[in-house]
Amino acid sequence: MKRYLLAGIVLGGAILLGACSGEEAEESEIEELEESVPEEIQEEPAVEETVEEPEPQLEETQAVEQEAEDESSSYGPLTEETARSVISDFLYNEGDLQTFSFRDGHISIDVTGQGSADEAANWYMQVSDELLFYEGMQSLTVNFAPYGTVSFSISEAETSDFGAYFPSEEIEEQLGITYE
Repeated sequence: MKRYLLAGIVLGGAILLGACSGEEAEESEIEELEESVPEEIQEEPAVEETVEEPEPQLEETQAVEQEAEDESSSYGPLTEETARSVISDFLYNEGDLQTFSFRDGHISIDVTGQGSADEAANWYMQVSDELLFYEGMQSLTVNFAPYGTVSFSISEAETSDFGAYFPSEEIEEQLGITYE
């Protein structure tokens, strides 16, 4: 039994020495590799690369912006069917549209059912904002009984980042709305 115990200890020691000698071999290999690398490379600090993107030229930027504006500000040609559909979408009740006329982009309608002059002004702003997105929109005249008539042509439209619109102050003025 002692023999087996002694053999086990010797065998365990041999395995342990073999494992340790493998670590020494790895360490010596690493040292050899480090020595083979030129000193210039070993001592150079790591450099972070920063890539600066060139600023686009002004003309290119303006062309891209104009193209995006053209694409976003036009739904296509304005037809009688499209105009009627847009107007109907904003009506409170289908029966509120009394008359409808469309000729060469000029729209003329009579509308009832607006609760107040303020609501009529708001309705005109919403409808005209939508119609101005279509190519060929020339004018919009709306008679709001009993508040009055609002009429603008495309030449009176102003523009913002969101597209063309008719000034709200002038819409309200045409309906006789004043704020004091």
